[in-house]
Amino acid sequence: MRLEQATQKDFEAIIAFYDDVTERTPDMAVYARWIKGKHPTQESIRTYIDEGSMYLYREEGGIVGAMAVTMYQGEDYHSIEWARQVGDDEVAVIHILAVSPDKQGEGIGSEMIREAIRMALSKGMKAIRLDALASNKPAHRIYERLGFEYRGKQHLYAENTGWTDFYFFEYKNCKTVNEYAPAGDSQPTIPCLSERSSFVRQLDDKLEFVCLEKKQMQLRPFNPDDAETILGWCKDKYSFRLWSADRYKDFPAKPEEMMRQYEGQNLHPLTAISDDIIIGHILLRYPSEDKTVIRFGFVIVDDSKRGKGYGKQMLRLAIDYALLELRAKCITLGVFCDNSSAVECYKSVGFRIIGMDSYVIDGDEWKGFEMELLA
Repeated sequence: MRLEQATQKDFEAIIAFYDDVTERTPDMAVYARWIKGKHPTQESIRTYIDEGSMYLYREEGGIVGAMAVTMYQGEDYHSIEWARQVGDDEVAVIHILAVSPDKQGEGIGSEMIREAIRMALSKGMKAIRLDALASNKPAHRIYERLGFEYRGKQHLYAENTGWTDFYFFEYKNCKTVNEYAPAGDSQPTIPCLSERSSFVRQLDDKLEFVCLEKKQMQLRPFNPDDAETILGWCKDKYSFRLWSADRYKDFPAKPEEMMRQYEGQNLHPLTAISDDIIIGHILLRYPSEDKTVIRFGFVIVDDSKRGKGYGKQMLRLAIDYALLELRAKCITLGVFCDNSSAVECYKSVGFRIIGMDSYVIDGDEWKGFEMELLA
């Protein structure tokens, strides 16, 4: 993802973008409580542009994401007990983050936050913070999954909300680039996420960046033409069983067998694409009548693209979809103990092991972990 700094030439388009977000975002009145013309205001947007704090993400020339990232914090942040005691001009603060209603659920907001983190660190900021209405629980969950922690609340007045509670969050892993660099090295420049470098690879786990060699990944509904490609990623029977357990009778499986797996209701099979190329697949389903629980299954990434961050990105998009679109409160999955790379990948996006089971497949005993992620 590459963000561009807004100019005053973008002002009218930005206003139109936020008006559209305010009017068409589901449950806006319940969670964020933005009101057209009152929040965000034209005056605040013009100020952010003038000071160089307004950033846009475009696709095909149109604005699909916008936010302000100031390299200072205001007085409202002074009374919170922050983990890092630093000056106002050593803090980056993320404001008015929004994604087009047509693009919500694709992980764009999460990637914009990661890019804001990268940008703040590259400028030497010692803390990264943000605030949200206490009622905006979906946003809280995303912030916490991206590495922010709740630090306190204040009862404040805003024109669009009146007097209400605001929650304040701080990025837990906020170290400057110098703190990560080896001793004696000059401070490196972190490139955009689309420009992967050896230095960014070293920061992946610490900063929770998802660095892709291709453009932004998207999830779309699975279609029958995807089946042959996806099944072809399992090159032998062992890897096939690691992926499918005993759900298929024989290896190799045929596309029509995959289609039979997805017959019935309460199933959401999704395909991950980048540059219009299929690179991953995941199934979301309701394991019971309790629609607050989603189970992930058949998780797989193109075997030629593993180890490049695609798996984490696909999982994060699927998690966003489950929590924000399907309104799940818990996500579960099963993974074989021998599949250590998958286990670590699931842990890295917030899953934890809650149990272990044994299965007999093709006459052999397989042990598997049960994992969950709570909203």
